[in-house]
Amino acid sequence: MINHWLLNAAAEFGVLLTCIFPEAGRGLNVKPVPISDSEQYSRGLLELFDSAQIAFSSKVPGDDPQTRNGVAQILDRFRALSKQDSVFRGELGLLPTHRE
Repeated sequence: MINHWLLNAAAEFGVLLTCIFPEAGRGLNVKPVPISDSEQYSRGLLELFDSAQIAFSSKVPGDDPQTRNGVAQILDRFRALSKQDSVFRGELGLLPTHRE
């Protein structure tokens, strides 16, 4: 069920990882999957990437969104975020690298 939710969010919305981590549903017009945590969402995203159903992009220098290891590192960084981090308290509540 998580993979379906993630695939729909990625395909329909082109969702930013800040909408899933540290708490799913932030900034989306969808409800998170009940009784799920960031580890399950991260594992699901990696499975979808491995099966070539989704792709990642990043504006952060040094990120490698084209490889499994690179995507895993990106997901680990987002999983480490806390709701208290300053990136969520800004004007838009997004990481600076995602502001346009």
